[in-house]
Amino acid sequence: MATTKNIVNKNDITIELRDFLIKNKLQRGYASFWFASSVAGFSDINVAPFESYGDRFTPYNWLSKKEWYQKGANFLIADDVEQEEKAIKQFGQPDSTHKIQDKKVLIWKNGIDSL
Repeated sequence: MATTKNIVNKNDITIELRDFLIKNKLQRGYASFWFASSVAGFSDINVAPFESYGDRFTPYNWLSKKEWYQKGANFLIADDVEQEEKAIKQFGQPDSTHKIQDKKVLIWKNGIDSL
């Protein structure tokens, strides 16, 4: 019988990111479209997708709901240095930053505003 344990590549970055978020009790965050849905799958974590316009992140209004953005977040998964710098400019210095393969998870203990 197929289960997520025997059909998923254990080195998959989405599994590693999800495990990190669960271990650190991070429940609400933002990520690029593909990582938002992949990381949140099979968990109670809410990861809303963002778009990157100019010097700001904005809600990704395709295949998402307004409610996903209304409570704000306490983490953001950055795909690259540009997104990391943009997040710091928009939300302030994170309390901690963690590298997971080629991604960075920026964490704000007191949360960040909604997009």
